[in-house]
Amino acid sequence: MTTAIDYIRDEIDTDDFADALAAIGPLGLRQRATLRAAVAGVRLARMRYLNHDKAAFVRRLVPPLPREARIQTRPGPTVDAATRAAFEQTGVAGPFPLLDGDQAAGLLEHCRGVLRDPDNPLLEIIRRRLPRRAAQMLRDEDVLLGVNRFMLDARLRGVLGGRRLMSIMGSLMSSGSVACWRSQFFRQRDGERTALHQNIDFLHGLTQKTTVHLRPGRVFRPNSILNAWISLTAADVGTGCLRVLAGTFDDTRFYDLGWCFNRRPLDLLAALSFLPDAVVGDLLTLLLYSAGAHRGVTRVLFKLADFFYDDLLAREAAFIDFVSRPGEGWIFTSFNMHGSHAFTGEGERFTLVGRYADLDTLRIETDRYELGLDETVRLDPDDLGWQPLLHAA
Repeated sequence: MTTAIDYIRDEIDTDDFADALAAIGPLGLRQRATLRAAVAGVRLARMRYLNHDKAAFVRRLVPPLPREARIQTRPGPTVDAATRAAFEQTGVAGPFPLLDGDQAAGLLEHCRGVLRDPDNPLLEIIRRRLPRRAAQMLRDEDVLLGVNRFMLDARLRGVLGGRRLMSIMGSLMSSGSVACWRSQFFRQRDGERTALHQNIDFLHGLTQKTTVHLRPGRVFRPNSILNAWISLTAADVGTGCLRVLAGTFDDTRFYDLGWCFNRRPLDLLAALSFLPDAVVGDLLTLLLYSAGAHRGVTRVLFKLADFFYDDLLAREAAFIDFVSRPGEGWIFTSFNMHGSHAFTGEGERFTLVGRYADLDTLRIETDRYELGLDETVRLDPDDLGWQPLLHAA
């Protein structure tokens, strides 16, 4: 049996980081000084943790978290019993026909127009802070210019808030109150791909974040927040469609480590102290200077999680490929490990993604969000007059 972690080890090399380090390039004087200080911190931590048991260390680092790993659905007019049963096991459902061919083609041109629009309101906000970066984003038709476009775009609100899609979400979330609270465009072109990862940055901070709160007496489940992946072009393995490691929503220890390290950096140095000196410098370089969260940083977290958890993602590897016609959508929980195939065709693969929350379980206070560019750009839709939450049309 090939397990999920076996597959990940094969795909994401966590022993040879030469390619990721080469992508970073030579470090500047200040970067080298920061790296030396971090390596020294790891050596100091090693003196404290020398001969300590790694299992005891990681138990202290990541205490048991109050959440329910099972998925529960409910009957509904748009999702049959077999689809719901499969979703409860895999965290994936689809494809669902959401748009016809002409509607998908029209929406595709609309989304491309958003990225080409010099008067895009989001571009204007970026332009005030980072004029050079804004100009480059417009030239590149950067998909970041489509982030949360549903907040001010009636056409996208009509699609992402459509009755059929909202009904599907309600059944899969087992909720009578569903809202879209994020949207994005995704595009892949020749050679591009996304590494396997989990998107659950809201998981442990539910009582701490200013935007999302767990309602009193409620239990957070993997389907409390779901994604709708709506293909606006034909999507298959050759055009870089999304792929999901089915059922891996029940093991988030890889992410749990990353969450702890992000909030307690000294614990990261302590964790690295369990590894040989020969790799510590490389790992710190990737953590500090890699571009893109799913590149070097993901590989480092896999390296550490694989070291500390002997039974990490020990289930049989079963991938689900989001093969779709234009206008078809898949629903999935991003607690599942997911990434994309490499794009090897012509043109591009373009996808609209909406992220949905179960408002019976969660309270979304506001929809403030951040864009990590040359500096962090923070946006508050309430202040901008945008419409943050999207309920059923």
